[in-house]
Amino acid sequence: MQQLTGKADIYINGAWAATSQEGASLAGMAGVENTLVLNSRGQTGGFTSKAVPSTIKANFLHGGDFDISALKGSGLSVVFACDNGKTYQIADATFLKAEDLDANKGMVAISYGGDLTDLASAAATLTISF
Repeated sequence: MQQLTGKADIYINGAWAATSQEGASLAGMAGVENTLVLNSRGQTGGFTSKAVPSTIKANFLHGGDFDISALKGSGLSVVFACDNGKTYQIADATFLKAEDLDANKGMVAISYGGDLTDLASAAATLTISF
């Protein structure tokens, strides 16, 4: 039986980030969102597509060493490393926002966005030259 993703480690510019196992998410993996369009008879007549950005969001632990200034900016490398071996990266990520600090849990959710790369697929890409 295959292992499904149960948790993910987050790395910012190559350094492991102290995040909670609770709530790490990766949105916009496909980079596109399709919407079905119905015709006048209520049947599917086709679909429209729109591009959607990829975002990585995680709950960062808010301890005494927490430094929001080190987590902000653009041109960041943000890696989402799943416990099943899959790894995704936004190589030129932009800090999007920090949500409200949850003092009861000691966490603050922080989001990054940009173009996503599946590192396993990128490494497996075969280049043939003649």
